[in-house]
Amino acid sequence: MALIEISTLKHHPINEEIYSLSNIDELAKSIQEVGLLEKLIVNADFEIISGNRRFEALKRLNFEFVEVEIKELSKDDEILYIISYNKQRVKTKRELLNEIKHLSNIWKQKTGRKSKDEMSSNIGTQKTRNKISKELDVSTGNISKLIFIEKTETSFIELIDKDEISINQAYLQCVRINADKQIKKNTTDKSNNNHKDKIDIDYKIFHKSSHSLNEIDDETIQLIFTSPPYWNKRKYTSKNIEIGSEKTPDEYIENLVSHLLDCHRVLKKEGSFYLNLGDTYIDKSLQNIPHRVIIELLKNNWILRNTIIWKKKNYLPQSNKDSLTPSYEFIFHLVKSKHYYYNQIKTPTKSENGKKVKPSIYHREVEEKKLIRKTFTPYFANELKNLNDFWTDDILETATFNQVSLKKLNISIGHPAAFPIDIIILPILQTTQENDIVLDPFSGSGSVGECALKSQRQYIGYEINRNFIELQNKRLQQIISKKNI
Repeated sequence: MALIEISTLKHHPINEEIYSLSNIDELAKSIQEVGLLEKLIVNADFEIISGNRRFEALKRLNFEFVEVEIKELSKDDEILYIISYNKQRVKTKRELLNEIKHLSNIWKQKTGRKSKDEMSSNIGTQKTRNKISKELDVSTGNISKLIFIEKTETSFIELIDKDEISINQAYLQCVRINADKQIKKNTTDKSNNNHKDKIDIDYKIFHKSSHSLNEIDDETIQLIFTSPPYWNKRKYTSKNIEIGSEKTPDEYIENLVSHLLDCHRVLKKEGSFYLNLGDTYIDKSLQNIPHRVIIELLKNNWILRNTIIWKKKNYLPQSNKDSLTPSYEFIFHLVKSKHYYYNQIKTPTKSENGKKVKPSIYHREVEEKKLIRKTFTPYFANELKNLNDFWTDDILETATFNQVSLKKLNISIGHPAAFPIDIIILPILQTTQENDIVLDPFSGSGSVGECALKSQRQYIGYEINRNFIELQNKRLQQIISKKNI
């Protein structure tokens, strides 16, 4: 401890780089009423490590002396102390970004990654991101978004701080800005012919993340049906930064909702979005992840029309003695407008003897012994009723038009979490018409694509695993070849 003259002290330059000195008058009034409750902490050069706002208030109150604690630290440790002492401070996003940059520079240098350009554009490895996230109590998703926003359009950071836009809104705008720049660049580069892809064939699969759907024009998709990787269930690639591998459910929810932002842009006003999600336990407690995701999506202008319960036929048996075996998942039907296309599907009531009624086999229009078109016309002899929101095998079997033909395709599916094609047929029938475009942002084994093509729809898929893309191409090409017979 030492009592020194106020005039010998000075603000720490790193503190000035990171933080603004706000609400000094209020702090001065508090010191005047109750005194200085916390001492200042300074380095050997009398630069203030902790207490820069208090120092400014003391000067305004004309204090001549103040008690300080002198700490001898390395330059990096001084930065860590400054950030740590400000942990409880209410910070702007600009100040948070400044903290992220300084922590990133320190910890990336210690891991041998010293590229200045790299430091300015991202925060390095997953380990570095997790370390910064823990230190600042901010999710890795928001850290990455803020850095991307500042790099793309730095003025958005100030708009976020003024509560004029949210982080997610700014992030999506930046994704579009980057997409527009890339499109313009490709348009001028005629020699490479890398113009924006148009879906003028039966299907198109993009080998990339679907976080940005910049290959797709605004409001061109009629139906999105997807089942993203569930949290903490399985690994789909060798990378540890994919959706589903997050440390906590909160981070997974945030990342998934952010990932799906561009789906709202590409979906037609009359279109529909079906999202299939399963839940996960932590310490024997279900995390309610599916509904938490939906709550966040509703904040992004989605409308939830139905929560469908899908009773799975082949669910995994459980050996737990203190809980029931999970046998269902949720399928959420979302739209972006109250006026969306919907073809009401009806199911038969049970016959008098209590047996279920199956649809007739599809009819074929044949000309000169050549199949020119398949017309699927299910026929029920007894009374029909509206389809309900609890889907079982019986409902799927009797309410869809081409169960027989779908099961004829015999292709081995080498995907760790391929969902059955049965649950896709109804949404396609309910919310699309022939030649509409169906999108699956997590296309995996291509089940959505198979149903789309068999229903005379077009298909777009996004997949980051090259092996799964080869699987899909084989599967979908076989369907196209059968259609052309």
